[in-house]
Amino acid sequence: FPMKGQIDRIDRLGEGPDHEVVDYKTGRAWPLARRRARLEGGSQLQHALYARAAEAQLGIRVSSSSYYFPTSRGNFLRLTRPRIPDEELGRLVGRILDAAAAGTFLQTADAGTCGRCAFRRACNEEPWKIGKAKREASDEILRPLLMAEAQP
Repeated sequence: FPMKGQIDRIDRLGEGPDHEVVDYKTGRAWPLARRRARLEGGSQLQHALYARAAEAQLGIRVSSSSYYFPTSRGNFLRLTRPRIPDEELGRLVGRILDAAAAGTFLQTADAGTCGRCAFRRACNEEPWKIGKAKREASDEILRPLLMAEAQP
């Protein structure tokens, strides 16, 4: 599937063939729960997708990815993620793409997420309430997205 983005930095790890993709974040450091997440139900796909893009475009091996908060506001935090297995990443992206192909859009159930969403203008007021109600209704059409969200 086509994607657009810009990798901030790629580091070679030691003398071997392994590399690390580094993505700079300019905001505050994430709360502990987000720091511990690997893919956060599709909300933290960037590191895994950038790793695959670097491998495909540059012919290198990416063994890890990092989110780096290089300012005092971000506490100079560096969150390193190991390479996500191809099957796991493919399954998650597949679920998200299946839902998109079906025309399914599920608002967040977390009010804090709206502040960083590029599509918040497309939602009603307090979309997290709608998102929460949809999840509780457990509609079959939402199943691929709910399964994606369940991945840590």
